Amino acid sequence: MQVNYSPGDLADRYSILVLKKEIGLPVNDELNEIKEELKIFFRTDGVSDLFNELLKSNRKQWELEDELRTSSSLEEAGSTALKIRECNSNRVTLKNKINKILGKGYIEHKLYRSKEEL
Repeated sequence: MQVNYSPGDLADRYSILVLKKEIGLPVNDELNEIKEELKIFFRTDGVSDLFNELLKSNRKQWELEDELRTSSSLEEAGSTALKIRECNSNRVTLKNKINKILGKGYIEHKLYRSKEEL
């Protein structure tokens, strides 16, 4: 079975593999496979800049998730969780921008229930 990914999803996956490689996880084979697929996309104006923003956003989200795991209070954990949600929304926006520039893929929507709905 073959699954087609949007360019934004591929860029997101690639940025996560770059981060994994930075911390020493063995991801070279998968990195090389995705890198080949992304070469064409990176030739388009603006995509490389958006990828770099996506990489920064994913790095920040990883740092926040580490912070969440070591939170010493519920208040601190809650504050960090809200920052993670903001970071994830930014990530989705960047993926959507990549898809829009390339005219491929779909637009992902993140919806959250309000506090009153919970």
